[in-house]
Amino acid sequence: MGAVIFGFAVTITYSYMQNLPGVRGVEMPESRYAYFTVAAISLGQWASILHRERQLGGLPAPNRRPPSAAGVLGGWYLASFLITFVGGAALAVAMYLTTSSRTFAWTWLAILGWGAICCTTILVWTVRRRGRGEDAASIAVDKELRLQDRWLLPPAVFPVVSLIDPLFSHRSPPGFTWWMVGYAALAAATAVLAYRRDARRPALPPGIYGTDETTSVPNQTYNP
Repeated sequence: MGAVIFGFAVTITYSYMQNLPGVRGVEMPESRYAYFTVAAISLGQWASILHRERQLGGLPAPNRRPPSAAGVLGGWYLASFLITFVGGAALAVAMYLTTSSRTFAWTWLAILGWGAICCTTILVWTVRRRGRGEDAASIAVDKELRLQDRWLLPPAVFPVVSLIDPLFSHRSPPGFTWWMVGYAALAAATAVLAYRRDARRPALPPGIYGTDETTSVPNQTYNP
């Protein structure tokens, strides 16, 4: 709940930017509401999982090195992340330098930056959180959970909701409409490829995957 409240507090703070000199509220991205809502909900989910993990207590599994970021994220997911935030930042800078929609450009860059902070925080935790696996089955579950935790806040959601501006509110520069559509399509396509790659990962080894110690689920992918 605290993370959600914090997220909406950032939303309110961002809205006050329209009171700055030279800033007109009608030029700020209409998609900002979707940005902040998605980020606040995702932060709430992440904080809830983090709280439950802390309640588990215990020590990290012995002789276990943290997994590599590349191994957890995967190439297509990382591509979607870079397209979303690096590509989006480049697009915002181009808008600022080549059009008169400067307020839209830098305020859109600001909300994109907030999305990057939220997404990066969750991903760093996903990669660096302590492992709890002790045998082959529990280590496989730990890896599976990390792969699923990446999707708490998919980066591609931000380019998609950005389409509210060129397609509905028309606050973005008209000359950049197709650039923003292509930007969203590319980010979404790489995210879909990452998701499809996850769907083809091998099944977990035989083991006990439930709270009932008598229940064994051999050769089945874990889906909590």
